[in-house]
Amino acid sequence: MARRLKAVVFTNSIYNGASFFVSKIAGLVFTMILARLINPGLFGTYFFALSIASIFITFADLGIGATMSRYIASSLGKGNERLARSYMRFLLKIKIYVVIGGAGALFFGAGLLSVWVFGKPELALPLKIAAAYVFFQSILDFEVFVLSSLENFKYKFFQATIYNVFRIVIVPGLIIYGFGVCWALMGTVAAVALTVLFLTSALYHKYSFLFAGNTVPISRRKILKFVSYTTVLVVSYAIYTLIDTIMVGALMPMEYVGYYRAAGAIVTTLVGVISINQVILPVMSKATNINALKRMYQETFRYLSILAFPMAFGLIAVAEPAIKIIFTPDYLPAVIPLIILSYLIIDYIAGFMLLPVFYAKELPQYPAITFTVSLIFNVVLNYFFITAYGMIGAAAATVITRIAATVMLSVFLKKKLGISLPLSSAAKPLASSIVMIAVLYIIPKPFDILSGLLYMLFGAIVYFIIMLAIKGITKSEINFVISNLKSYLPR
Repeated sequence: MARRLKAVVFTNSIYNGASFFVSKIAGLVFTMILARLINPGLFGTYFFALSIASIFITFADLGIGATMSRYIASSLGKGNERLARSYMRFLLKIKIYVVIGGAGALFFGAGLLSVWVFGKPELALPLKIAAAYVFFQSILDFEVFVLSSLENFKYKFFQATIYNVFRIVIVPGLIIYGFGVCWALMGTVAAVALTVLFLTSALYHKYSFLFAGNTVPISRRKILKFVSYTTVLVVSYAIYTLIDTIMVGALMPMEYVGYYRAAGAIVTTLVGVISINQVILPVMSKATNINALKRMYQETFRYLSILAFPMAFGLIAVAEPAIKIIFTPDYLPAVIPLIILSYLIIDYIAGFMLLPVFYAKELPQYPAITFTVSLIFNVVLNYFFITAYGMIGAAAATVITRIAATVMLSVFLKKKLGISLPLSSAAKPLASSIVMIAVLYIIPKPFDILSGLLYMLFGAIVYFIIMLAIKGITKSEINFVISNLKSYLPR
């Protein structure tokens, strides 16, 4: 049974990883192209508008996606399609209202935000266009959550591919033909809208049972209680993750948003490679007892540690050449923030991976409390650090608050579920990563994309050899990965 669950998680992780790989790598390529086509000021304006939109997208979610993933997966785990359909319809009605409300609020409030909040009237039109992005992206996110609850990650991969192909073709094309940043935002909206059409059609035809048929009574009070806690959590966490970028834009010239975004794009790309929350939540929701949940979490933590530590340490080693190669030397002010933010790769497995455990046991109130407190602390810390140290202060404030949040979540996890962070699992990856970065510092730094890839490959080989030598990776684990990967190769 445990091996079957591991195989399910592995299979879904392949598709999820592929979709994230396409999404994050293509996103990084898109960011690189955009940074070379427009100056840092316009680059900052584009991503600042989307950062504001992301907060409204969060308000248009209200934790509905995570709630749906938890309850639909649980219902289907019991073989009850009618119950799953009942949850789906109830949550879909709520979603429609909040999506319209979120997009409308940004559209009609764009002028107020641009003038009175940020003191930048030129942001009014970009924010109005971003309201359309809120509408379509909110629908797309909801559909992705539906697919995640059904443990179908093939369509998520198709979605990521279609969206990024459209975005990379449309947006740079508009800029090359002489259109400005507002048209670039409109191109992004068009890419999302076309992807929504594809995914809506696929969902309706493949999973029509979620949309057609009779329903059964459900405990709406229980669902709304769960949604209320996840709303606090999701909104707090979204603002928490975006507040540094927004405050940099509010307190500094717009080009600094461009620099800070360049650093953040690299970090989020690497975090996306190891992100499996949507894979693990449906599986954890079916765990029958706390011991099974504990084993599942500890194994996930261990395997992600093997990936996260070398990524974080390797990023520190290549920070400066990465900025030069991926963007241009004009973006070198992003180097130090990038080095500081590299910690977020490790924090993902230490802190953010705790969320599916709380969701699975219907305890979203504890991460909700954690991120609400952390958000307040983060805003205060960002204000003083940014005014004193600029972008470096924003990065430092973000890391400090992430550490504090992870500690709080760990305390709740131990107190309420008796599960401790398996820190011993990180010892060997940490030791191997330290040796790896020491070796990387004594060899010449990369100067172009090819030498950069060879540099990272060499570092990965050094890390892998050390992990094998100290038994951080076992032969049985290697054989398990190889045997599962073979099923994806053409016969």
